[in-house]
Amino acid sequence: MSDVIFYRHFGRIERYHRRPSFTAKFNNFIPSKSFNIHHYPTEEDAKNAALEYLQMTCDQFGLSIWIFPSDYSKEFKCFFASFIDGDGCINLLKKTYPQISASQSQASGIPEVLMFIQKMYGGKICKKDEETDNHRQGYMWYNSTPSALIAINDVANYGFLKKDTARLIIDYVRNTNSCDCSALYTQLSKMHDITYYLTVPIDASRMTSANVGGLFSAEGCAYIIHNSLPMLQFAQLSSVKYLEAINTYYSGIGRLRKGVLHFAGQHAIRVINDMIPYVVGSKKDQCLLLLQARGLQLRFGKVKTDEQKSMLRKIRDECKRLKKI
Repeated sequence: MSDVIFYRHFGRIERYHRRPSFTAKFNNFIPSKSFNIHHYPTEEDAKNAALEYLQMTCDQFGLSIWIFPSDYSKEFKCFFASFIDGDGCINLLKKTYPQISASQSQASGIPEVLMFIQKMYGGKICKKDEETDNHRQGYMWYNSTPSALIAINDVANYGFLKKDTARLIIDYVRNTNSCDCSALYTQLSKMHDITYYLTVPIDASRMTSANVGGLFSAEGCAYIIHNSLPMLQFAQLSSVKYLEAINTYYSGIGRLRKGVLHFAGQHAIRVINDMIPYVVGSKKDQCLLLLQARGLQLRFGKVKTDEQKSMLRKIRDECKRLKKI
């Protein structure tokens, strides 16, 4: 049995009698927290501790979080937001709990980029049940704790495709008791339809090298074709406008065809040099191999010995291997 002894719009304090304690409970997705009376000098001290926790949490998620951004650089936020644009999802679990997630497949263990994001934003990484067609294991990073709102807020401020979804969920959290939930769910379901992204406008003037690196870490690939020509590609079938904005950012030096943006030769090297500080995991290793191959080609010249050809062939084969892991 419990009595509500304090109420605020976002939460309340309940006094439990069977296990003497004061419990801070919230009307949304934040877990409850109990303060056992036996752990404090007096019952009043336990009550004050519960009230202080309630006040602090209400301030954080009712107001403060929208004023103070997360303590990461703007470049990292741009990287993360574009990675979510490529491989991520923002949703409401059970129509109540905000969740942000990202998935990638890899044959050789947990993708480094997911561990990097987990380190910055918290959350968990789990294996997905099914394998992909190329027998890679799927992994998913997800966060449905209160700190997920920090990540969602960064997508709202620095993303392109999913910024409106992030803003919708933030508005829902701000106005839980006053918003029309049925209308919200209808709008969210439309935003999760792949055809929706075809209509989302992309502001090319907001594009940065970190955004490019984030999307490449999600949807990019670097390789060397048979004549030792370095190639870079971005795939984004759900938003050709996104690829057009990246190509505009690089003064139109790429070639866009059927939802894939290609950069070849020296243009590929230019893009790699620009975005590589913001690329993570095996995709970064691919880019470094292309730079290494380009350096060797310039040093060897047009006429190459068998040994030099063998060196370039090994780099090309290593690129192929990295594409498969």
